[in-house]
Amino acid sequence: MLIFTNLQNSQVQYQIKQFCQGKSGVYKITNLKNNKIYIGSALTKTPSGNRLYIRFRNHFFNHHKNFPVKNAIKNYGIHNFSWEILEFTLLQNTRIRESY
Repeated sequence: MLIFTNLQNSQVQYQIKQFCQGKSGVYKITNLKNNKIYIGSALTKTPSGNRLYIRFRNHFFNHHKNFPVKNAIKNYGIHNFSWEILEFTLLQNTRIRESY
C-alpha cells in the first residue's frame, strides 16, 4: 500500500505519476477530517498508459463526475485528503479487487 498526502505538492504529484505508470489498480481517497473514504479503480492497458494518475488528476484537479468527492475536496481543501494505492492489479482482476 502506498499513501500520499500533501497532494497539492508538485513533487508528490510527480511521485504518484511515476509509481502508477503502466499499472492498473485500486485506490482510496480519504478525507482526513472525517475519515470518509471513496474506493475506485483504474485500468491501464499499455505500458505507456497511466490511468491511475489520470484518475488522481481528475478527482483532485479536473472536473470529475463524482460530485460527492469533488464537493468534499472543495469544502475541506485538498490538503485534508490522502490518496492511497491499495493494490496494483492484473488488468483482468482490477474490477473484482475493487469490489472486494
